[in-house]
Amino acid sequence: MFLRLGPRSFLRKMRSIMNQLEACTFLEMPVEILILILRELDYKMLLRCSMTCKRLRSLVNNVSELQYTVVLAAEGVLDEFPDAFGTDGRLQRLIDRRERWRVPDWENRRLLRLPLNSATSFSDPSSHITFTNGVFVNTSYNQQRFIAAITVLFPPTPGSVALFSIHVNDFSLPENTLLDNYLPPPFHDLNLDPVQQILVHPKLDLLVLLKISRQVPNQVSYDLHIRSLKSAARRAHPQCTYAVLHNTFEQSSGRLRPLVRGLEDRVALHVCHNGDGRICVWNWVTGHKIVEVQDVFTSVCLYDFALISPDVLVAAVSSGSFNPDTRTPRSATIWVYDLKILPHGFDDSSKPMVCPLILCFPTFRDGKVVIHSFKCISDHLSGHAQLDARSWAMPRAVAFHLETSYGWTLLVVRADTFGSLLQASSQSQSMITLPWQKWGPANTRLFEPKTAYWGELGMMGNGRLVVEPHPSLLGDRPVELLDFHVGRYKPQELVTKPSTVRSDVFKHSVTTRLPYHVIPVYGVEWPAEFMLHEKYLIGCRYKHGPNPFAEVEILEL
Repeated sequence: MFLRLGPRSFLRKMRSIMNQLEACTFLEMPVEILILILRELDYKMLLRCSMTCKRLRSLVNNVSELQYTVVLAAEGVLDEFPDAFGTDGRLQRLIDRRERWRVPDWENRRLLRLPLNSATSFSDPSSHITFTNGVFVNTSYNQQRFIAAITVLFPPTPGSVALFSIHVNDFSLPENTLLDNYLPPPFHDLNLDPVQQILVHPKLDLLVLLKISRQVPNQVSYDLHIRSLKSAARRAHPQCTYAVLHNTFEQSSGRLRPLVRGLEDRVALHVCHNGDGRICVWNWVTGHKIVEVQDVFTSVCLYDFALISPDVLVAAVSSGSFNPDTRTPRSATIWVYDLKILPHGFDDSSKPMVCPLILCFPTFRDGKVVIHSFKCISDHLSGHAQLDARSWAMPRAVAFHLETSYGWTLLVVRADTFGSLLQASSQSQSMITLPWQKWGPANTRLFEPKTAYWGELGMMGNGRLVVEPHPSLLGDRPVELLDFHVGRYKPQELVTKPSTVRSDVFKHSVTTRLPYHVIPVYGVEWPAEFMLHEKYLIGCRYKHGPNPFAEVEILEL
């Protein structure tokens, strides 16, 4: 029979026979050996192996260690207790966690009153309270709009009604602070420099203070103080090499609007002076400046940015004004930076120019659309966030919160979309702009714009997004948790039908089809600003008056 085959057919036949023999040899190995081999695979390879034959599927579905790897990936969390409870115990904890969120049973509802610090420059209490990385951060300001004090409040533990808090009102430099990287010595007093912004990460015991100084002629100094949160900022963080990271920019007559963001061992600072915008990224543990990005923001405005991964940074950018000559309307875009292709280890005198990948929003209707704010809200991770933590198994969800003269618009994007688009455009040396139709419909989900505030106070967590009912809907409509970690669900449990939005904001109707799962939550008072914790859904409503406070409703699983 083989003699009748041509050369190519003969080779294909022999290759097929050899593959069958290798497969038989592999599957005939003892179960213990197969398990040892499969233990070395990640969740993707385990799922692929389980689709090849019944024996491997049975092993992946029934061996607790292999099943734990797959379930851990589907939940998108890190291994919180790698050396405790045993594999069976950790697997059961994950399964219980999944079931709690599939059909939430809010057994315990509590109503707390959260006192707010007085803010002499702000009448709106919501302007100085945030929910970040699982804690409330209550900030008070002085007459010059600089931070005078902060209070970090931790949600109560199960069965408790008390709020543990850390109050910080002394921002002076701790004694014996190592400043070897700050040479020559600064010409300003690091103790007296005002605090402009803060970054809080309780699980890393991290408090970053951004201090600004104008003491040097024609220059503005930006110093990031790396402190221990547990010490109420009275000690430098025990893992940082240098207690202060710094950068200097030319003096600007305009109002300063720096932004500080962090992710794991990364901390990033954005500053824009007279159209010259820079984003600096450091490793706060080693003190090394990883990258400095410089762009010209003369005709556009960078509203917000976020570190999606240690190598990818996204920014929410819009055009500044309507051009009556060209009749070009305002636009909203997402600028994506690939940090791993940038030079590392350069000195402060280098100014590398980087060409971002620009992703366009749907075209606005006309020049009457005015952008008031444009925020980027990144999902945060559950579990014990180690500095050497591996990447999420499931892609993060990133929400872009756009406020225009026609209301509030919410767009959700899967974070792996940015990496895929960067990889596809990596060969180009020039700036690439992708119109909406090239990237948006298949990778995003756009929600119907609302005239009411969407609420954003920590509204994302563990892949879930809190969405209030549309104001036009009558009756007892539930608050919804939209889960974009689709690996947790079967295909029939997902919303896969494309949705089309027709509004006054965009010129044309917009269709998007990113899948998600809906979890209704009844009996929750709204409107409110919602936040998600590992075991809580928290609603926050602000009460104005001489003694402002936040009314906090905690729904415990």
